[in-house]
Amino acid sequence: MKKQLLQTVIAAFVLTINTTAQNKTTEIFIVEGKYTGKNLVIKNSYGPEGKGFCVTETKVNGKITKDEINGNIFQIDLSAAGMKEGEKVKVEISYLKGCAPLEKPMVINPNALTDNNTLIIEGVYMWQNLFVVNPHITKTEYSVKEILVNGKAVSTKIDSDILEIKLQAMNFKEKEKVKIEFKYTKGIDPIILNSEATN
Repeated sequence: MKKQLLQTVIAAFVLTINTTAQNKTTEIFIVEGKYTGKNLVIKNSYGPEGKGFCVTETKVNGKITKDEINGNIFQIDLSAAGMKEGEKVKVEISYLKGCAPLEKPMVINPNALTDNNTLIIEGVYMWQNLFVVNPHITKTEYSVKEILVNGKAVSTKIDSDILEIKLQAMNFKEKEKVKIEFKYTKGIDPIILNSEATN
């Protein structure tokens, strides 16, 4: 009888551990490109049930980084990996399922891993407009020169600090594919404020 009771208790304990493990399952978000001397800036989210933060680990080319990831925004210091400019980079960001408000981490400056002057955002329409910081070159000149949405130039005013790409006015259907291209001055990167607008 005692043996059977002990087996039941052990089985219940193992079930609890397995259930907890299932609730804490992680996924991996991958960003690839070339090292350009810039760090990646990541927007983090809160963990499941609002406890802790979403990101659990970051790796650069297979090696775990020592970056401080417990914050709403953090950087992945690519220079700490001893990389040379132009070298291929693969960044893996492990995160918990069930995070909020963002379900997965967001790269604020995805163009940090490209050495050209075009930033491309691809995804699906999620009933939001896209907002972008447009850096100054001079007092009157801005970095972004042209914006294309699904290959067509948009008439958004580009001589402004913040650009609003009015996807809501373009008659997209929910979850329809969207490709947005920003042509800008090399080395003066625009910054996407809400890339979750295209999921």
